[in-house]
Amino acid sequence: MNMHWFLWGILLTAMEIFLKYYLLERRLGSGKNGMKPIVGALIIFILMAVFRSMPVNSSFLLGINFLVTIGYAYATFGSGQIARIVWGCFAGLLPAITDTLAVLIAETFHYGDLSGMWSPGSVWFYITATSLMIEIIIVLTAANIKSYSTYSLTVRQLLFLVGMSAVSIIALNLQMEIVSTLANMLGTQKAQYEAVFVSLCFLIILTALIFLVYSLGKQSQKTIEKTLEARQEHLEKEYYRSNEVSVNALRGLRHDISTHMHVMKRLMDEGRTEELREYFDSVENQYRKSSALFLTEDTMLNALLTSKQMTAQNSHINMQLSYATKRRIPLSTADLCSLMGNMIDNAMDACKKVTDEKLRYIDISVGDRGEMIYIKVKNGSDGTYHIVDGELQTTKTGTGHGIGLKRIRSIAESAGGFFDINPRPDVFTAIVMLPSEQKEGDHRDQNRHN
Repeated sequence: MNMHWFLWGILLTAMEIFLKYYLLERRLGSGKNGMKPIVGALIIFILMAVFRSMPVNSSFLLGINFLVTIGYAYATFGSGQIARIVWGCFAGLLPAITDTLAVLIAETFHYGDLSGMWSPGSVWFYITATSLMIEIIIVLTAANIKSYSTYSLTVRQLLFLVGMSAVSIIALNLQMEIVSTLANMLGTQKAQYEAVFVSLCFLIILTALIFLVYSLGKQSQKTIEKTLEARQEHLEKEYYRSNEVSVNALRGLRHDISTHMHVMKRLMDEGRTEELREYFDSVENQYRKSSALFLTEDTMLNALLTSKQMTAQNSHINMQLSYATKRRIPLSTADLCSLMGNMIDNAMDACKKVTDEKLRYIDISVGDRGEMIYIKVKNGSDGTYHIVDGELQTTKTGTGHGIGLKRIRSIAESAGGFFDINPRPDVFTAIVMLPSEQKEGDHRDQNRHN
């Protein structure tokens, strides 16, 4: 290979990798941790430059490029896992798609022998330059469109997408070989039309498969939206119910205060100061235990915690909260309320089985641990657990039970965190660790309420 053709190949590789970086950075954003995108791009450049200098066929290069691009998108960029895989597949398929379009253009406007289109020469230069121009246009368009329909894919759909992409690469490469063979063997205008027809068929099939995956994603998104709507409706009902409970509690408090004032006035009038002091201390202790208010910056979370606290109080369970983080919890209000609600409900169910009143307690703490935020719920337990294959199972019967722990784990893992439990004979601890968004002032420091 002449030096100028070698340098042209290196330039092509550099431009393709830069376009990948530009597209993925615009659509996904830079990752918070791990390898930096620039470093990853440099590694890919060296790898692909080495492969281009070796006597390997185009199918192998396209396959390596596809796999490396998915890994590059997943390991070095931000956004969610599904978005990284989808955009990684798209960026990995770009060379195959643009090469096919370049060959299609060559078939249409270049009559003659295309058999040497993948060997260094004028035809190769024409096709690779055309492919690069097409790739630039596609990348600039895809990277700068303001909005995309948001959709999610299941694991099976993701596997189907990756498999479909791999098959498409093989099919596109086969198409190029067919085009080259037809043009070289027949060398007629009819052969040229047949080659164009083959290219169009492959492109139509690829487009149909991409549309199928997109449709599956849209359907999944509709299901997710319905689930979110149902969860939001549940939270709103919980909020209104807690307000109703608070109003009823205030009415009862007004009546109780009137009664207490009457009793204390009578004791004072009769000069029974010692009994008055004892009565006052008793009333003070009673309201100290029952007046815990949970105040965070999240109104819905306040309503949930207040409602759970009143429920615990009615069940003779001592519930305490320590909220000591200024960082922003990386969860939506719906997910945060769902996570904490499930953790507290599990703790209440366990406490109701405990006969010793000293063990009927729930301690909730939210704070910082290094670069992570922890949400810990510790409660008294009777020591009865049902564990199968290392996983805690619900002891409740009937449908609808056993979802809480799975939901907690799902929310934690979707935010890049994890969920862990520590069951002991007299105490059960559940803890969720979440990555911190490092945003100060979003929540107030909270002291422990008794």
